[in-house]
Amino acid sequence: MALALVGCGGDVDETFTGTLESGDDLVPQDNSFVDTYTFDTKEGYQCTIDMTSTDFDTYIMLQGPAGEDLGQNDDAAPGNTNSQLTITAPSSGSYTVSANSKTSGLTGAYSMHVVCAKAGG
Repeated sequence: MALALVGCGGDVDETFTGTLESGDDLVPQDNSFVDTYTFDTKEGYQCTIDMTSTDFDTYIMLQGPAGEDLGQNDDAAPGNTNSQLTITAPSSGSYTVSANSKTSGLTGAYSMHVVCAKAGG
């Protein structure tokens, strides 16, 4: 599943709920289920992505406007199976965040929150 959001002037504050399930796209490296979301922001904006689930160990991946890997996260903190990733946008454009599980074959509901705001603002 792929969904898009459009930020207003670089600001983003959106929450997505979804379900990893059979029939979703697969990550080629491990054949785990994945949903993708895109959002637009501007260069220099700080973006934080949080993904939570009570059904599985979450994993997030972020790609920049040119498809470059900007980061991945499994556990937000030791003993916490939710994920969090914070970056400063290196350029203006559309970013793609992937909602994934740490282990292939896992399914279940999740929530993802994406916030981008002008750094220092």
